[in-house]
Amino acid sequence: MKKDRSDWTVRKVTFAEAEELDDQYYGSLTEAERLEILMDLRSMFVAEERIAPVVFKRHIHQSDEI
Repeated sequence: MKKDRSDWTVRKVTFAEAEELDDQYYGSLTEAERLEILMDLRSMFVAEERIAPVVFKRHIHQSDEI
């Protein structure tokens, strides 16, 4: 379901213009195509590689050494 990119053109635009073009592109996709992109992005990140928050509880008079 990948699109042929051989007819794409590249040009310099401002950030605002790029955002507008992105909105137009993703708005032109079908729901299935957008879902496929989402699933591709989600598959790039493995749950075990996520950064887990670490919290240390200590007494107010305890030193910073752990």
